[in-house]
Amino acid sequence: MEDATSYIALQSLPAFDALVALGVLPHVHHAHTALRNMRALTRPGGHVFVECRNKLFSLVTFNRYTYEFFMDDLFFDAPAELRDGIGQYLSNRLQVDVPPPPASGHSATFHNPLDVPELFAAAGFEDITVIPFHYHPAMPSLESSAPQAFRDASIAMEHEASGWRGLFLCSAFLVQARRPLTTA
Repeated sequence: MEDATSYIALQSLPAFDALVALGVLPHVHHAHTALRNMRALTRPGGHVFVECRNKLFSLVTFNRYTYEFFMDDLFFDAPAELRDGIGQYLSNRLQVDVPPPPASGHSATFHNPLDVPELFAAAGFEDITVIPFHYHPAMPSLESSAPQAFRDASIAMEHEASGWRGLFLCSAFLVQARRPLTTA
């Protein structure tokens, strides 16, 4: 979706009423370009449904992702002597070696569901809705201790109605957005 030549055959077709992109945005290097290209493929008034990996889920994984979230997103501008202490504190309490970094390729990009509406708006979308999915009833490392209970609780939570818990307990979310009927 970043390179328009990769879907050149589609450009001669009428614009789509809807576009579904699952597993795309986490693996592009330029999200804005990919979203602009998705917008170009949909008709005015058409919708996109785009899956994102949830960066806020890192707060409940208690692993390398938690460490990276604290160090790279929350405390990135702390003075060096404090960052060293924060890093040591977290390293002693988290499974910082889980999951291991990718051996090849690039790491998937995680998006913050609180920031992603702005990303979609900047790409020309409106009526942007974030829909969390793939709930985790506990830290992922506990799944193997009671796999069926974990699965059953995960499925039951898909209907969780608080409106905010999914922003943290879901490993992914779907963004539904609409291309405006007219250009401003």
